[in-house]
Amino acid sequence: MTHSLASAVRNEHERDLVHLYYETLRNCGVSQYDFDTCWDEYRLWALDIGMLWATIPAEGRAYIGIWDTLTIMDLNPEELVL
Repeated sequence: MTHSLASAVRNEHERDLVHLYYETLRNCGVSQYDFDTCWDEYRLWALDIGMLWATIPAEGRAYIGIWDTLTIMDLNPEELVL
């Protein structure tokens, strides 16, 4: 979601989709894992994959236009690492 959807579309749906993912984990027997932790891990993953993408030389990127949709700062990932 963080790398293929425009921010407005992502913002409209991502929390519900992450919650669906979380509920699926719970229904499959995952316990001792709350939604807030799941949400924070999603935000950290978005930051991590964004930083990884930034290290790939431009000529090696399959889709340079990803920077048009890679707008994760509205997830405030810096709160999780500072």
